Amino acid sequence: MNTNHEQSYRDEQLLIDFLLGKCDQAQAEEVIRRLRSDEAFHKLHDDLDRTFAAFGALSEPVAADDLTERTLQMIRQSDSDNAPLASRLGGRSAAPTFSLRELAGIAAAVVLMAAVFIPSMRSARRQELQRRCASQVGQMGAALTRHAIANGGVLPNADHQRRRWLPINGKPIASTSAGLFELVKGQYAPAAVFVCPATASRPARYVIHLKMTDFPSDAYISYSYQHTLGGRRISLYNPRLKPVAEQMAVLADSSPVFVGGQFNPDRIASSSDNHHGRGQNIWFLAGHVAWSPTPAAGVGGNNIYLIEGLDSYRGDETPTDETDTFLLPAYSMGASR
Repeated sequence: MNTNHEQSYRDEQLLIDFLLGKCDQAQAEEVIRRLRSDEAFHKLHDDLDRTFAAFGALSEPVAADDLTERTLQMIRQSDSDNAPLASRLGGRSAAPTFSLRELAGIAAAVVLMAAVFIPSMRSARRQELQRRCASQVGQMGAALTRHAIANGGVLPNADHQRRRWLPINGKPIASTSAGLFELVKGQYAPAAVFVCPATASRPARYVIHLKMTDFPSDAYISYSYQHTLGGRRISLYNPRLKPVAEQMAVLADSSPVFVGGQFNPDRIASSSDNHHGRGQNIWFLAGHVAWSPTPAAGVGGNNIYLIEGLDSYRGDETPTDETDTFLLPAYSMGASR
């Protein structure tokens, strides 16, 4: 393998890790630097990104939970259907291969195996969905980085003017998902990656019109993004953020605290509903994705779904400072669009 091929192979592996959110901070910074200055590297990134998007758009068949019971029912039905034929054949019918007692034993063994293996299969299925979700979060993170590079280092803003993100007394509220929709509209990321594979939502594809500024409904977005309302900005080049970039959460599975367009005080310590409260995949400003079983995963261990030190909300609060992660509801019910 010559030097050019070796370098091409290393670049490909580096970009795959970047797109999957597996780079450390130094590697992510190298990718960001080269995307800005190396046209061939940028093209390789785009080719790999399109490949990942194509795989992400494929649906995956899921075995039904009642598969074992349905199989046994089919066996019983088959025996019932064949009974009249056996009766007509009379003595000419061949002796049964298994006695009724033996068949009962086989059925019991099948049920026992199902009791042992189905939970393991479900656990493996959950882990696979968690892995696929992490891959999608990595793709969205890479898209945020590319958008920032094209816009002076600034990640997309949800709303430059309005700052209210929960409805109250009929006051207009901002969209909390418009910033992420810029990634779809600007073709930085495919629409399919914004729906967590672990959720029940399987929305149909939609046509993106020039005048669209947001996702069609909450069925099309199941991830929460950092508060960027009212002109707040996140910059890749912010000197205050660079030392904490490894811990600065920017994007994660949807917030459990404001489900249904309201504050749910009993859920301030909960993890995302996307994975049934078991945890969430998080993209950090340094460019990597990590799974956390707890929402206390931000800078200094702060809760990524809450403002630091605040346990009550009206819907217009803002983070305490630039290093305070506050991931807003994935979608604002009733926002002007």
